[in-house]
Amino acid sequence: ASISFASQKVASIHDRRLDLMNVKYLAATSANDSFGRMRAQPERFDLVFSDGAAHIFRNKSVLPRAFLVPAAGIERIPTEDEQAARLREEHFDPERTVLLYSQPSRFEGIQQSAPAAGPPEALRMEQGMNRFTVEARANAPSILVLSQTHYEGWTVTVDGQNASLLRVDHSLCGVALNPGVHNVEFVFRPLNVRLGIFISLTSLVLIVGIAVAGRRAQRSTTFLPA
Repeated sequence: ASISFASQKVASIHDRRLDLMNVKYLAATSANDSFGRMRAQPERFDLVFSDGAAHIFRNKSVLPRAFLVPAAGIERIPTEDEQAARLREEHFDPERTVLLYSQPSRFEGIQQSAPAAGPPEALRMEQGMNRFTVEARANAPSILVLSQTHYEGWTVTVDGQNASLLRVDHSLCGVALNPGVHNVEFVFRPLNVRLGIFISLTSLVLIVGIAVAGRRAQRSTTFLPA
């Protein structure tokens, strides 16, 4: 499945939802006003390719696929509708503020404290099949935001230990990090795949068990005295 946007509508939106979703490039056409609208915002869109009426713009303010936000920037907003409304605000800055449905217990009271000097960093990220590995350096308690839709089946480990996967910024994945350099791994293990593996292994064990039992029965019949 894919997601498409009406480019003329995108050009008229001035919040940072596209940046948050790691949308790097947008297509526009001279057949409508999308090209003119994007071309009129050089501080936001950079024209990188044109072929006739088709044009490609680079989103200059796109956020990395993974980035950290100091825990001092946590906003607790309990409902999806309220979070969606907050994200639509023009002055909402996802690099400084992260939306959570509830605050991680380890970060209670952090919102009243000042952020540490210097920005936290996601130093390196590798992407594989249903897997993201991030090396992150947090100068203060932070939330690592991964621009990946939060589905049931995603799990996360921090330095090899299981951690709580957070749903952040309405529908993205995140995890709480203490200060320091951490290796974070997000892995997608959907329930249907795990059930399939379990059923396959169970079936294999049953087949092997039946085969072994049949062979033993055959041997007993062969050596039965007359």
